[in-house]
Amino acid sequence: MTLSTKFVAMADHRNTLRQEQYRASQKIISSSPAGRLRAPRLMIGVYAWILKGMLRAGWRPPRRRISLGKGRLAWVVLTRGLAR
Repeated sequence: MTLSTKFVAMADHRNTLRQEQYRASQKIISSSPAGRLRAPRLMIGVYAWILKGMLRAGWRPPRRRISLGKGRLAWVVLTRGLAR
């Protein structure tokens, strides 16, 4: 097993952990009263897009930076921030 293969395997394992942590935090936030949780709801919405992009792009070089465009960010604000 080469160093590159080991790195990819380790990254895949960490991706699984990231997804589990994301789902757990999403469950906690969704079960809590909305009053003071506007910022965490927005952050978890943004992180969802970034995590999906990172998982889709993978860890093999060359890696590209994952970011949200203004349109997606506005969508997250509308659906997670203002609507609740």
